[in-house]
Amino acid sequence: MAVLRNVRCRWASIVEPNTKFDPRWEIEAELDSEQAAFFADKGCRIKEDDGVSLLRFKRNVGGKRKDGTTYQLDPPTVVDAAKQPLTGLVGNGSLVNIAYELNSWTVAGNSGVSARLNAVQVLELVEFNGGGGGVSEFEDEGTTSTIAQEDKDDNDIF
Repeated sequence: MAVLRNVRCRWASIVEPNTKFDPRWEIEAELDSEQAAFFADKGCRIKEDDGVSLLRFKRNVGGKRKDGTTYQLDPPTVVDAAKQPLTGLVGNGSLVNIAYELNSWTVAGNSGVSARLNAVQVLELVEFNGGGGGVSEFEDEGTTSTIAQEDKDDNDIF
């Protein structure tokens, strides 16, 4: 498992799953140019929006196996800066650490690499206000971010 540290999120469905299409927990992270190059080199699809590189980390709620049986997955762990459980909604521009795994996939002749969401630590919470905010919510506050670092102890993700 790896951790992407000190990134701003555009939006997050990490406490309640996004049910617009297939139900899943998701968070979209803003990447600097070095991070975007790192993930692109790994095969991840980087989205560009108004000059900002974005990567979506996802975790399915459940699914169906090839044998037809269904399964359910636990939600990602979500904690605050003090590593205490966080149950409130996370708003655009929150500063987070994201624990993830990269997974290769092939479906119907298409292939790629996805970033599987395992856990989120919210370092600076921006309260969710229910509106569709603009780019001003993502002002840089001088935080530094680093590319993924291998986590040596799965019991202490952050």
